[in-house]
Amino acid sequence: MEWRNLKIITNNMKNLNLEEFNPKKSELIELSQKYSVLEIKWKDDKEWYKAVDIARKNCKAKKVEVKKVLKAARDEANQYSKWCIALEKELVAEIEPMEKELQEKQDKIDKEILFEKRKKDLPRKKEELEKVDCKILDEEILEMEDLEFEKFLFEKKSEYLEKKEQEMKLAQEKIEEEKRKIEEEKQRKFNEEKRLAEIERAKEEATKNAEEKAKELIRIEKEKVAKLEKEKAEKEKMDKYDEEVRVIQAKKEKEEQEEKNRKNALYVRYIDSLEFDKFIDEWEFRVFYKKVWEFKIK
Repeated sequence: MEWRNLKIITNNMKNLNLEEFNPKKSELIELSQKYSVLEIKWKDDKEWYKAVDIARKNCKAKKVEVKKVLKAARDEANQYSKWCIALEKELVAEIEPMEKELQEKQDKIDKEILFEKRKKDLPRKKEELEKVDCKILDEEILEMEDLEFEKFLFEKKSEYLEKKEQEMKLAQEKIEEEKRKIEEEKQRKFNEEKRLAEIERAKEEATKNAEEKAKELIRIEKEKVAKLEKEKAEKEKMDKYDEEVRVIQAKKEKEEQEEKNRKNALYVRYIDSLEFDKFIDEWEFRVFYKKVWEFKIK
């Protein structure tokens, strides 16, 4: 793009004045104020209705005219903007590489001067970093501004302190874990000794109980034997007594039977000796029967 064309477009844009557009803003304000008094008072008022309709159409025509004129101006302005952007890129592309090259040469010298100045403080900075277990190249330290280095050092100190705190925490946890294991081992040994002692005591009690139980069984067995012997003796005694009673009873029954047989024999002989035909009446027979009964009882 040539400078002459750019100047022409620029001059046209400078001459752009919105107040010169037709209709002007003052005319539109005057028109709005003029139409603001229009009002339709009732539905059959056709004259005022027609006046309002004409005014509305006139306002719409003015609005379309304003949009049309200003759109044309906006299109021209957009075209001007595009031309400016394209020309800017073209011109900058011509001169910017040389600017960068010169800037790089200048920056190189400035950097060397700055590094020489910063090297005086390099040992202190390295020492500060070593205190927080941070090791970086000298060039990396020299690249940092003082504030940037202080910020970097603060971050490393924070990380170092956090790391040390974590290590102390882990060490403390390890110590606590060792203590816990020792206590658990002591408790385990104590429980094991207690368990073994309880087993030994249980064995002793079992042995003692077994001996006592054996003694008790022997005692019970002896009591059973003694009881059986006693029962046997008592049974033999009772059997002997029963036998004696049986013998006596049998002897008694035999004597009674013999006595009974003797009496029966006497009774038969007595009956045979009686003379029934000598009874005169019933009374004498009864007396006779009574004597026979008394004889039988005797």
